[in-house]
Amino acid sequence: MVVSRNPARSAGARARSQVVSAGG
Repeated sequence: MVVSRNPARSAGARARSQVVSAGG
């Protein structure tokens, strides 16, 4: 996954990762 090219996507993926980590 190219994060350097899609900063917005990276933010979305990070938020989802945090939610999954918090929710399980």
